[in-house]
Amino acid sequence: PVPLTARASIRCVGKPSASAVTMDISVIDPGHGGQTAVGNSTPYGSRQVAGGLEKDFNLRVAERVAYHLGEGAVLTRSGDVNLSLGDRVAVARRLGARVFVSLHASEARGAGTEIHVHPRAGAPSTELARAMQRSLSHAGGRIGGVEFSEMAVLSPDGHDRRTAACLVEIDPASHASGDVDRIGRAIAGAVGDHLRDAARGLSSVEHSDEIEELKGRIRAAAAA
Repeated sequence: PVPLTARASIRCVGKPSASAVTMDISVIDPGHGGQTAVGNSTPYGSRQVAGGLEKDFNLRVAERVAYHLGEGAVLTRSGDVNLSLGDRVAVARRLGARVFVSLHASEARGAGTEIHVHPRAGAPSTELARAMQRSLSHAGGRIGGVEFSEMAVLSPDGHDRRTAACLVEIDPASHASGDVDRIGRAIAGAVGDHLRDAARGLSSVEHSDEIEELKGRIRAAAAA
């Protein structure tokens, strides 16, 4: 994996291999970080996640996702730093990433992991979210449905139109007491499945009418 930082500018730490230049890039974004807020990105997140701070749990999972993905995986942060939401998105846009996954965690204590996509996102984002849902379900734990949420880090206004973007809100209590490697492997598996299906021209979205109905409800609620 190729860690990046994004403060005043995005720079590569270390040199990516020649093959990494031509392969599909997947950007993994561990939410929160650092000691102070940067724009709307708060530093710590939830304070009771798997016995510690959410920001630390998010980074541990992201590192395992990158490990299992191998070359082509890029982290928006590789240490305890906070980035603005715009800087996180900029990493994916500058690299022409095919996948952007923002990782967060909750204190839900068994309520289940949630997967979010933006209401205006294209089909690839929904396909990625469905792949996440399936892979995490197979890994054990309670998984909720795909939610359509107005999250700035997922907005198609910031991402390249080819980028599939979703946010995974992990409930550690639903996954073998927060086994970060098992969770990371499942998320990496979903990314890999999505990229393989996309390369073959396949669509994993099976209930498009249901999806459009859900989006319609969200638009109607926002207009009310």
